[in-house]
Amino acid sequence: MENKKQKRKLWTGALGYAEAWVTVAGLWLIGAALQFMNGPFPDVAMMWPANIIAGTVLVTAIVLLYFFNRKKAWVKWLAGVPVAIVSLSFFGLLSVIMALTPQQAHLDPHWIMDLGWNQMTSSYPFILSYFFLLVSLGFATMKRCFPWRNKNWGFFANHAGLWIALWAAGFGAYDVQRLSMDLYTGQPEWRAYDAKGQIYELDLALELKAFIMEEYDPKLMMVHPKTGQIYDDAAQYFLTVENDSTAGNMMGFDIQVKRLMPAAAYVADASNARYEEVNQIGAAATVYAEVTKPNGEKVEGWVSAGSFAASPAWLMLDSTHTLAMAPPDPKRYASEVKIFRPEEETSEEALIEVNHPIKVGDWKIYQLSYDAEKGKWSNLSVVELVRDPWLWVVYIGVFMMIAGAVYLFTLNKDKVEPSKQA
Repeated sequence: MENKKQKRKLWTGALGYAEAWVTVAGLWLIGAALQFMNGPFPDVAMMWPANIIAGTVLVTAIVLLYFFNRKKAWVKWLAGVPVAIVSLSFFGLLSVIMALTPQQAHLDPHWIMDLGWNQMTSSYPFILSYFFLLVSLGFATMKRCFPWRNKNWGFFANHAGLWIALWAAGFGAYDVQRLSMDLYTGQPEWRAYDAKGQIYELDLALELKAFIMEEYDPKLMMVHPKTGQIYDDAAQYFLTVENDSTAGNMMGFDIQVKRLMPAAAYVADASNARYEEVNQIGAAATVYAEVTKPNGEKVEGWVSAGSFAASPAWLMLDSTHTLAMAPPDPKRYASEVKIFRPEEETSEEALIEVNHPIKVGDWKIYQLSYDAEKGKWSNLSVVELVRDPWLWVVYIGVFMMIAGAVYLFTLNKDKVEPSKQA
């Protein structure tokens, strides 16, 4: 008699990957339906104190459900490897989609908005995947607590730390404040605004002392004189001017820089119209260049990038080629600010630079932008103030993961090796 292996039906016998994938599919369908009917999950529903209440309920539910049902098949399944892998895959897939999709309120095509991909952290499928991952990870962590053995310290610290970091990052996300503040030179400012334009009065004030910008070396480029279109092969059509002796070839034109002035202004003289180096607002990078055409004819003249206060200068070469200068590219920009706080009698000074924020009380302050039209002459600096009251809880989780890793690779290893030698 030929033995035929019977195919196991779903939700019978030992639960595994199939049930995990079915669960994930069901959660996605439920989330998608809620998303289509209701739109994004309302952030206000999970702000303080609702988030701490919901978070505490989740922790309590996981602990009690596992403690009283740990011998049941469905709990063992939720605490097992199949659910862990599938729940992490589900959450990871949505996270990848979030990373690849611009996160903004309105986005085309419209179906992206219908699925909630443009506001992923507020979409129902993402929230359900997040809760499913927390339940799976929570049960897996509890699994090592019953019965407790000292050798479980590493596993527990790793998994509990990850759970705490995810829990705090998720439930605390709704309490993170991101505000922008416009700083003008010599004017103290204590008001900031959010993405919706709502104004907030803060317990600190900032005053812009000076806006600092360093620019890359100016670049000469080839453009069409009638359309102004840039010939866009950077390797062939751009020449970086490093000094007064810079030379190069673009599209068959030999270019020799005779003079470089980082900041210059046009001087209208009837006998000798020219550019001169100046130290004034609106001065622009300028070069005097000599160009040899492919036919040997030479042309020379001034080329300037121009600024908000001065028009650019181009050097006409022929009917299809003009030598121009690209707008300056910022290399580094920062803001020198004064900080005023009500509890302090005197102000303090600080430098806010891109990727180098400062911390004032509960706020982290980042350099955000400036008046792009004025460039290095900007008297406006826009800074971003971020406050995350849950961040310290995330750090606790991270430190627990580090401690667990150290234990697993050092202390626990020393305890295991003697038994291997026996």
